[in-house]
Amino acid sequence: LLLLGVVGVGPAAQANHSSFANGDLFVGIGSNKVEWRHPDGTLNSTMRTSSSSPSTTGMALDPEHRLYVTGYTSNSINRFNTSGQAIGTFGTGFNSHPEGIAFDTFGFAYVGQEGGNRDILKLNPAGNVVASYNVATEVKGSDRLDVASDQCTIFYTSQGKAVKRFDACAN
Repeated sequence: LLLLGVVGVGPAAQANHSSFANGDLFVGIGSNKVEWRHPDGTLNSTMRTSSSSPSTTGMALDPEHRLYVTGYTSNSINRFNTSGQAIGTFGTGFNSHPEGIAFDTFGFAYVGQEGGNRDILKLNPAGNVVASYNVATEVKGSDRLDVASDQCTIFYTSQGKAVKRFDACAN
């Protein structure tokens, strides 16, 4: 299971809200499913991705607060609007096993690939690949990742013991 705490806008949400809110929790439970839980842990709903994937792994919110979920085994990324409705897939060009996803403040997505060429891909807000970064890996490829506040440094893991960094601005 992958747990991801989501930071939303506005005050902490009350139970029974109908759109993503500060403090909500999303849990990838596999088989195309993501649980949307309220801050107190109660289940709001179980969301289903639009493409089949036994593994729902990485998750992130874009600047518009839509949820993106990587489908590790389906080589896809699925999107949900802020009400939890599936709104299709995002991006193409995944070489093998997109696992982690993070957004910069400009809406560009960075996607780590556990297999294949193991590159980190940069996708524009429309989902088109605009850059591919051949990063150093330890065990398997580029997995979990995050974008630093400088909007250039990508922190990532590679199923080893180190947290690595890559300067996407200088390549």
